[in-house]
Amino acid sequence: MYLNLNKVGFFRILSMSICLGLVACDSQDSIDQEHTADSQNSLSKVESESPSQRANSAKRLTEVAGQATLPAASELKGVDQQTPLSAKAESFVGRYHTQISCADRFVNCEKGNAEFIINLLPDGTAHRNIVYMGKMTYENNEIKPNRSYQKNTWVYDDVNHQIVINRIEGIQFFYKVNVDGNLVMDLDRILNSSESNRLYFNQNNPAPEKAYVLTKLNN
Repeated sequence: MYLNLNKVGFFRILSMSICLGLVACDSQDSIDQEHTADSQNSLSKVESESPSQRANSAKRLTEVAGQATLPAASELKGVDQQTPLSAKAESFVGRYHTQISCADRFVNCEKGNAEFIINLLPDGTAHRNIVYMGKMTYENNEIKPNRSYQKNTWVYDDVNHQIVINRIEGIQFFYKVNVDGNLVMDLDRILNSSESNRLYFNQNNPAPEKAYVLTKLNN
């Protein structure tokens, strides 16, 4: 009798376990069906969109993803970020020039002389020209035309009474303004003003051999 009662209890427990398992399976099946239905609805929604709508959706996703990796404007190289000139700086707008012998590697010419010209414009740009007097030039062992042009930016340093030219190589050139309103190269600051300048000239890039005076041309 005692054995029979134990068998009955065992079968009852077994039956309850099976029922609970079936309920759990049914619940999981319901969840899976709901997920499948949601996925099918999403897929149907995407498929029902027109090609242009799908393209716009993809574009929005791309824009959102790219916003986290785009650099700030100040970090972009080669972008002009010009600052309006002060009233004092405007008085230095103009064209300045000097002649430099080709014996000075700074002007990268073979023989004779070169005309070194800087044009400071009101928009904050500085246009540098090196014009060679009828001679071909050499630079990196390649024959170049007889004109070398570079567009930079400039500001006026009121504290030091200097024109500062920000060159595209990432360095700065400094010019003192003398009593006659002409520009005089400040060789010490050109060579040592920053780590960038020191590194640039230590890499065998030629610096001016002396402090040339650029005379302002009258319009």
